[in-house]
Amino acid sequence: MSIAIAKINKGNWIVNGVPVRATSEITLPALEAKAEEGEEIALFGTPEYVAGLDVMEAEFKLSGFDKDAIAAGANIFDIQQFICLFNADVYQNGQISERASVRATLRGMAKEMSPLELSGGEFSESEFTFGVRYYKLEYGGQTLFEIDVDNNIYIVNGEDKMASVRANLGMA
Repeated sequence: MSIAIAKINKGNWIVNGVPVRATSEITLPALEAKAEEGEEIALFGTPEYVAGLDVMEAEFKLSGFDKDAIAAGANIFDIQQFICLFNADVYQNGQISERASVRATLRGMAKEMSPLELSGGEFSESEFTFGVRYYKLEYGGQTLFEIDVDNNIYIVNGEDKMASVRANLGMA
């Protein structure tokens, strides 16, 4: 049996329903557990207990002037929706065996927009950082995970890890 390796080779960024063609780089949020240390005196060591996720951020870089992306990056008051679409070429035995879609859906608020670098005859460059409150990652139409901070949703491979918490809080 050979090993299949997927390589992202094309991507597109859609901001509030409008495609942004000048995107040069997209950094999706890191998932970092927020942990609390236990203080049990009967244990030999100090255990950590998961208390949720740390703040999630996404970064986007443009190599060109895009008014819709700049407007979204400057709007610190409203939730923005971003859809990042990618093509993954899946290689097996050194050749492409299939092409799969990768889709990241994000919602969040603008945190930082770098100064716009504008000069005659050159593409402008700008960078944006958004605080992410919703993050869903799909591969080939299958949801790998879905996180909705505001609604206590954390689903991994179809397993709803927070269903009982929502039920206990009267949110279900």
